[in-house]
Amino acid sequence: MERALADRGRFLVLGALIIVGAAAGSIHFGQRSELETLAMADAAPPKTPPYYPDLLVQMGSLLNYVSYFEGAYSDRPALDTFVADDFVVPAGHVWTIQQIEWCGIPGAGWMGLSHATALICDIFADANGQPAGVPIYDDAVALWSESWSPSDPAVTLADSSYEADFWAVTASPPVLNAGHYWLSCYPMGPVANGYYGMWVTEMPHYDHALVTNPGGGASNPSIPNHWTDFATVFGSAETDIAFRGEGIDTLSSDDDDDDNDDDDGNGNRHNADH
Repeated sequence: MERALADRGRFLVLGALIIVGAAAGSIHFGQRSELETLAMADAAPPKTPPYYPDLLVQMGSLLNYVSYFEGAYSDRPALDTFVADDFVVPAGHVWTIQQIEWCGIPGAGWMGLSHATALICDIFADANGQPAGVPIYDDAVALWSESWSPSDPAVTLADSSYEADFWAVTASPPVLNAGHYWLSCYPMGPVANGYYGMWVTEMPHYDHALVTNPGGGASNPSIPNHWTDFATVFGSAETDIAFRGEGIDTLSSDDDDDDNDDDDGNGNRHNADH
């Protein structure tokens, strides 16, 4: 709980930092400029999400507050745009993900996550440096998928003029053995709810985030209909997006002792920190 409250303070300070130091930049499809976003009135502060130990944290950028287009648009599926970022469960470990935080920024006309019809997260295996599938289109190959209503008690929203985050407690927590995975989350709703966008991070892990627009309807910039480097498409200096995974980190049977190093089954050892 202390962690969650500290994060909330960070987001509040962020608004002041950007007002002082940001200059309005170019606006891509479905995006607001920093100053336009921050000029809006804030929503009421959210409830505090439950606390679970961190497995992986990529905090929102303090330098780049542009909203990068994402989301599923039920009445215009050609606009559906998905962003995925990867993470690695270290050798000798098993992760049980109990809560996910997905960090976004309001785009043009965005009415808030509370207006979404669903909040959805998928985890895919890695397939040569990209997710093994695309959300909605390849749900059958997802390793795990879950959907929540914004009003679900398991969901905590951070809806304001400068933030569009959600925390979601997993009803069926994914249990992941050591390996390389990709997470993609997104809100679903009609275009009338406005455009959602991703928040980038200066805390990259592993491969760059990727983006795809399977229906080919997104423009300014045009987003390819296959997984493509996020920073290349959007011209972002940051290569990864902000999200957090929380839960239980358990040593697997590959680890044969109780020190801080893990055996990978091939006689190799590495430190568990990452």
